[in-house]
Amino acid sequence: MVSVQELYELWAGESELDARLKQSLEPRGTEWLFELFASLGPKRGELLLDVGARDAGHAIRLVREHGLRAVAVDPLPLHVERARDAVE
Repeated sequence: MVSVQELYELWAGESELDARLKQSLEPRGTEWLFELFASLGPKRGELLLDVGARDAGHAIRLVREHGLRAVAVDPLPLHVERARDAVE
């Protein structure tokens, strides 16, 4: 039996499955999400909550681009460690 953490780790990293999904689903990428977020008119100093933040890369970018404050949370200790490293 596979644990939830093992499944989450499978989806979190670069894997053959990840590569195949990208190929078959033809994703647009994340750039359109950043454009959509900007269209909401975030104001400097507002608080952003990123749940399932992984390495917090998206939260960090939004903080830099919009002057926000952020809280990034993730259930996986590995991701929390990566996020802390990225913030430093």
